[in-house]
This record gives sequence, C-alpha cells and structure tokens, in this order.
Amino acid sequence: MRCPSRAPGGGRARLARLRKTAAVTFLLLALAPLPPLLPFTAVVPAGLPSTEGWEKVSGAADLEEPRARVEYEFYVNPRRPGIYELVRYRVTLPPGTAHAADYPALEKLQWQKGARDLRRFECHPGATPTGPCRWRELLPGSQAYDREVPVIVWLYGVHNRLAAARLAD
Repeated sequence: MRCPSRAPGGGRARLARLRKTAAVTFLLLALAPLPPLLPFTAVVPAGLPSTEGWEKVSGAADLEEPRARVEYEFYVNPRRPGIYELVRYRVTLPPGTAHAADYPALEKLQWQKGARDLRRFECHPGATPTGPCRWRELLPGSQAYDREVPVIVWLYGVHNRLAAARLAD
C-alpha cells in the first residue's frame, strides 16, 4: 500500500498544485490593471476655506511597490506658507490584491485648520453613480482617522521622490 502523501493526488502532489496555483494567482494580481484616474470632486466639505490664490502642488503615479496608484493635490495658503494646509488624495489598489477591500479608493481630504485642529474627511459614493459624493468627517482618535496618519506620511514621501526624479531628468 502506498503512503497517502505519495499516492496520486496525495499530499505532495496537492502541495505542488497549490504552489502553482498560488504563483499564477500572484502573477495575475501583480499584473492586474489599475482603474483609470478619476478627477477630484468639485464639491468639498462645508466650512473649508476657498483655495483661490493658494499654491497648488499636484501629482499622480502608478507605483510598483506597493502596487498602487496615488493621486494628490497639496494646497499652500499664502498666509501660512510653511505647511500644506489642505491635502486631497486617493490611493487605489488593484482589485483582488491584499488590502484592496480594506482600503477602498475613496477621495480623502485633510485640512490643517489650526495649530491643534486637524480634520480628515472621506468622500463616499452618492446615491447615484454619476451624482456627487458625500463627505464624511473622520472623528479624531477613531480607527479610520488614525489609519490615515501613515498614509499621509507615505504620500509626502511619494511626492518627494517624484519631485526628486523630475529634478534629476
């Protein structure tokens, strides 16, 4: 009698098929196309200042590691030239990849209203696919609010790398 792991369709054969399936799945996910770029919504949360006359720094990139698309707009208020007072961004992960379901490609906004007043918002789809999105403020100290801290720091790093690459060209 054969050992179950050596029998046709046994443990080793099953493990080999599983490895092949995992490798093909990983390759397909790595090559998964990212959705097209989306414009930022024209409507911003109520109470935000007008950005007319502010310096705007924008960028977009398709990244390989992690596989993602990032789009952003940083706004500098001429009265507060040392900071990006308003940051709009969207991070899109390919469908089916790790964390894509946990981190949907929502437009997000951070507003540095004052020295101790930092507000974050997410724009959720509206009632109709073509309608405007609905802004929802993330409460300070909430998991959703805190989750954005490393994302924004990472976003600043992406922007710096893109700016350095443009200067090197």
